[in-house]
Amino acid sequence: MSSVGRASLGAWLGRLGLVLGSCVLTLGVLEAGLHLVPAWTQSTRDHRFAFNPYRPDGALGFTLRPGVRVRHVDRDFAVTVSVNALGGRGPERRPAKPAGIARILLLGDSFAFGWGVEQEDSFGAVLERRLAEREGPVEVLSAAVPGYSTDQHYVYLHTRGLELHPDLVLLATSENDLTELSLNRLTVDAARLPVRVEPMWRIIDATGRMRYLGTGRPAQPRAPWPGEAWLQDHSLLYHWLRFRLAKASAAVAVRRARPTPPEWLEGDPDRELGQVSPDDLQRALAASPGFRLRYHLRLVEAMEREAGTRGIPLRTLLVAHSGEPRPADPLLGRLHAECAARGDACLDSARVVPAAAPGQFTFAHDPHWNREGHRRIGEALADLLGRDPALRRVRTARPP
Repeated sequence: MSSVGRASLGAWLGRLGLVLGSCVLTLGVLEAGLHLVPAWTQSTRDHRFAFNPYRPDGALGFTLRPGVRVRHVDRDFAVTVSVNALGGRGPERRPAKPAGIARILLLGDSFAFGWGVEQEDSFGAVLERRLAEREGPVEVLSAAVPGYSTDQHYVYLHTRGLELHPDLVLLATSENDLTELSLNRLTVDAARLPVRVEPMWRIIDATGRMRYLGTGRPAQPRAPWPGEAWLQDHSLLYHWLRFRLAKASAAVAVRRARPTPPEWLEGDPDRELGQVSPDDLQRALAASPGFRLRYHLRLVEAMEREAGTRGIPLRTLLVAHSGEPRPADPLLGRLHAECAARGDACLDSARVVPAAAPGQFTFAHDPHWNREGHRRIGEALADLLGRDPALRRVRTARPP
């Protein structure tokens, strides 16, 4: 190559390096700016209209932001939400379980979180007080997050929850978990159990608010690309850009036809999940309510089995939005029948907080339980779990 050619190539490479360096610097500045947004908004904005306790999470999609304290205001309530260092609503707790204290790990969605009530009025807090009064020292460690469904409960328990050494796991499953399972994209292992959950119709913005892209259609499967998992774990800029791109494409996506179920689903609905491809699993979850029920029950069984290998029992609370113990929908009816079949291992909320006029056990304009609804659920759980052998073993092992 001539000296002129080498000089031209060197100049071109120099300009390319300058452009790339400028892009990296710009992206770095934007990323740093987004990390500062929550601090700016906490100090300068009124949060009455911005419930923002969330942060993105690569494995779970989103979690609560440790250390945050915000006001949650709606037509029916005005409450304070504080998140402890472990990422759960409630007082500070140590990761290591104190000796002689029974620990209950509470998993669930907005009902278990205590949506619209103060922390001390949530059923988890009522349960802790009642058990402590009747049975001795106990702590209920809440890991409930509004918007979570069974897939996220499984991933949390599998990757983080059992490391907190609970004596008992209390899983609050909701009737709407069957719908929520269709709105997430899952990365699954060889047993077709989730290892990562990506919500497809809601995203956490840089201020910590949950933003919705639209409704009316389940998520379509999409193949991940190299490096995406790392960005989900580490970059707020990725989530900011993804929200804007997804928002722009949502209107087009909603007009598309619902995803077609895999061909085998109608003729062989009980096919072993290990024989189902990850893509077919996603399509079946998106297209078939019956398959979602089957997968939901599979996830609960997997949680019970994994906790059981450590000698930790799993008990369930079925949150009945309608307050009906025998709903007309056959799929929901099966959920309630499964709960009844578990005996003392499952509490059906419809038998404790039955259908009633708005304002009696739920808010006037919101289906979540109010303070009285939470009190009734907490006391019913205390009656149930107070007899549980797992907690009794902790009490009898406590030094005098």
